[in-house]
Amino acid sequence: MQPRILRALAIVILIAPTLALASTAALWLPTLPATIPVQWSSNGVSATAPTPVLVVGLGAITALASVIGIATVRGARTAEQLLASRRAVTACAAVAGAASAVWISCAALSLGGAPVSSTEVGGWPLLALTAGLAWGALPALLLSAAGGRERATA
Repeated sequence: MQPRILRALAIVILIAPTLALASTAALWLPTLPATIPVQWSSNGVSATAPTPVLVVGLGAITALASVIGIATVRGARTAEQLLASRRAVTACAAVAGAASAVWISCAALSLGGAPVSSTEVGGWPLLALTAGLAWGALPALLLSAAGGRERATA
């Protein structure tokens, strides 16, 4: 695959968490309660956050991380710069993925309207957070391939 296409795919991966958060927020906000549980203990919900604050806060984190990651990818002019940018892009994608995953898991658990007990929640929020953090590996792999191909053709 051409380095330009690999860069474009890395940018798409950086944008995806922001799009996922925005689309689920647009679909779910009318049906969500005023506050969303964000922490559970053995006794049930132990902390909540106002729904608008949660979506705006996590949306801002996701969008900012995506923008910084995209700027980093686009700013890399040489293969060496592209390869050197992998850590920063990985961190940006992981932050965007994690923030989006926190929103989606907490909001999805609140869609039914009834309070969710800790036994019903299980490990889903932790699994979602882990998947969000792992999301950061995808652009790093693409940038490694793009940098290697750019170096080979130079």
